[in-house]
Amino acid sequence: PNGAYSIHFDNGSGDVIFKNCKLYGWNSFGSSLNSVSFEGCSLNGNGTYALIRSYVALSLTDCVINTTNADATDGYSEGVEAVGGANLTETNVVYEINNTTSIDKALQNGKNVVLTEDLTFSANDTTANSGYGATGVEVDGGVLDGNGNTLTVNNAWDTWDCAVNAVSGTIKNLTVSGAMRGIFMGSANGGIHLNFNSRNNLVDSNTCLYNGIGIYLENYCKNNTISNNTSSYNYGYYGVGIEVDWNGDNNTIIGNTCEYNNGSIEADESCGIEIRSNRTDTEHLIINSIVTNNKCRYNGKSGIHLGGNNTICSNNICENNGTNLSFSETSDILIVGGEGVLLSQNTIQSFTSKATLRIKESNKVFVKNNNIIGKGSTVNILLLVESDNVYLTYNNFSGSSTERRIVFYGSDDLKIKNIQLISNLIDCPTNGYPVLEFNNVDTYRSKYNMFLADSKVIAWQCANELTD
Repeated sequence: PNGAYSIHFDNGSGDVIFKNCKLYGWNSFGSSLNSVSFEGCSLNGNGTYALIRSYVALSLTDCVINTTNADATDGYSEGVEAVGGANLTETNVVYEINNTTSIDKALQNGKNVVLTEDLTFSANDTTANSGYGATGVEVDGGVLDGNGNTLTVNNAWDTWDCAVNAVSGTIKNLTVSGAMRGIFMGSANGGIHLNFNSRNNLVDSNTCLYNGIGIYLENYCKNNTISNNTSSYNYGYYGVGIEVDWNGDNNTIIGNTCEYNNGSIEADESCGIEIRSNRTDTEHLIINSIVTNNKCRYNGKSGIHLGGNNTICSNNICENNGTNLSFSETSDILIVGGEGVLLSQNTIQSFTSKATLRIKESNKVFVKNNNIIGKGSTVNILLLVESDNVYLTYNNFSGSSTERRIVFYGSDDLKIKNIQLISNLIDCPTNGYPVLEFNNVDTYRSKYNMFLADSKVIAWQCANELTD
């Protein structure tokens, strides 16, 4: 019954040891004992006080502390407390929690916490403090395991407010919602944020919804793997699913789903995945990025936005991006300022964007073995702008018959040099529009391409066509 002690030692001596026990209620141990230890035990609250208070050395090993029915207003609401200067040692102890006060204290004290159900509270109701803004909880050395549940933190929507402030530790199996920034490390723009110089981290199997940026790798984050996450419906100023910022080398983005991300015209990002770099900005260059096996759909400006050097983008599905037509340049995959980019075995398809694949101001781009499909009435399959040394091989290009299809577009001041179109299948009924259009192209080579139906209509403004 409520109010009953499970175990109460006010007097006595010696060492008290509990092994493989299931205890329900309040457990108290006085200072006359030598020590108390629990091994392989399950401790559960009964509505009064918390679970353990000990005035002597207390040791817990392989225990589960369930605070679901503990008194959340008690001074020891996280479940276990050694008082009066007594030493507390915990090894492989898990706290099962379903209330605000308990999770607040347990995480700040480095405990391993498992949520037993969805938890919603106000940032005003906890003591956690990131130092930047309103904070829901703080992970400091322990584990926060969402156990498939959702943590919703309200009253945390100013610029630097967050649901979870991560000092150190592990966060997994958790859906974070409600706050401006979901999981925050030091300074952040994202739901999950890796701070400056974060390296060799794995961010896996998380859900990031309704943030400014879902997962954000700030400057100089290197050798990280971002895998199997869902980062969608991010909005506000940026509206990005996953972003790697300046000098973020050797990161791998694999197996993620990024959908319905849409930000402001001013920020000009609004995409599923972004490698934020440009080959002309050598001070902030990103090199050796791998973007593979991701699904990016229905994002505002583009599905995947690539910049920087030596980037591999393969086996991704990018469909129906460019949903916000207020952007002047929408596409499913956008390569801007890239050099040494390999685009292979992707499915790139659009009904809505202005170009299924857009390559702009780039050099040494290899487009190989992709399915590139434009189905909308105003969609270009490929729009190549002021880029040199672009190799298009073994791709399937297909589209509708209402607009021009594959466009190579230079300018009077910056002609395109060295375009190679080799062994592609091109199935684009023309209806009077050119399938291939060349504007201010300096050098072009075409070999072994197959044009289906009435696809082979070409409009020329090309200085040199190389033939073998």
